[in-house]
Amino acid sequence: MKIKDIARDYNLDKEAFEAFLQDQGIAVKFSLTGAYLEDSVDLVHLLDQFQNYMADQDEEFAEQLAQQKEREQGIANIVVTTGQGFDGYTITHYGGPVASDLAHSIARGVDGGRGDHALGDPAQSLVDVMEEGRILTLAHLKEQAYELGCNAIINLKFDYVTLEPETVNTQGATSYLPYVFCVTALGTAVYAEEV
Repeated sequence: MKIKDIARDYNLDKEAFEAFLQDQGIAVKFSLTGAYLEDSVDLVHLLDQFQNYMADQDEEFAEQLAQQKEREQGIANIVVTTGQGFDGYTITHYGGPVASDLAHSIARGVDGGRGDHALGDPAQSLVDVMEEGRILTLAHLKEQAYELGCNAIINLKFDYVTLEPETVNTQGATSYLPYVFCVTALGTAVYAEEV
């Protein structure tokens, strides 16, 4: 019995059926015309097993989706402050320090001293990188806090570093590399309960 014929006749997802056969260790033979099962295989029993397998897969997928949604909701609900606590809340558990770093390069404009950069306004580029850096590093801090079983971050601090890398080529001339802008976010993950 050709696998593609079984899939067609019983309206099965061929790839899912093949994955099931492999997962269950059911012997599949191959010929020039494609993969097939031995005629001695109890097809009715096999199809029943496949239905159960697919139901289990659907259940597992739904469970993973629910866990992912719960995780995303938990991360979104993490509150953040630059202070040492929240009014009306008491800290019941300190998860520990959380930190995140982001480095981003910004091309140096070629302006010939005129002030109009070929790649746009350098100040706006820097502002955009700072904003993106804060958003991404804060998101990473929240993920870390969630993994530590915390629902808040206190003492949040952002630090910024700008590097202007240069190098000397083989002829001794200075080559100016893109600016490197770094954002570091630091905080303390905690579990806070309303009093």
